[in-house]
Amino acid sequence: RQYIEKDYFNVETIKSKNQAAAGLCSFVLNIVTYYDIVVTVEPKRKALAEANQQLAEADEKLKSVMENVAALEEKLSQLTKELEEANASKKEAMGAVAGGERKLNLAQRLTTALSSENQRWAENIITLRKNEKLLT
Repeated sequence: RQYIEKDYFNVETIKSKNQAAAGLCSFVLNIVTYYDIVVTVEPKRKALAEANQQLAEADEKLKSVMENVAALEEKLSQLTKELEEANASKKEAMGAVAGGERKLNLAQRLTTALSSENQRWAENIITLRKNEKLLT
């Protein structure tokens, strides 16, 4: 580098002295430029390769997660369907229970009403037996 930085180390100056030396000068300048570019680009190539590897790993993880999400969504769909069926069954059962309670309430009212009639009939039977004794 110390020679390249000199003012007289360029193709035009050396060409005025010797044509072959100018070719060598041009070669050296181009090789140094190439080296500078390679030194700059090589870490970027390594970083690119590493980034591509990380991307591939991330894509694999994403694929795995997406498969897991799809499976969970399918399971959620199935569970939602089962929940809707269970809610429909529960609603039907609650309707049946309400109907049963209504019938039970009517039966209890009827039983209470008939119970008071039973007492009245028992009194009528006693009265009729007395009347029967009087008649006979």
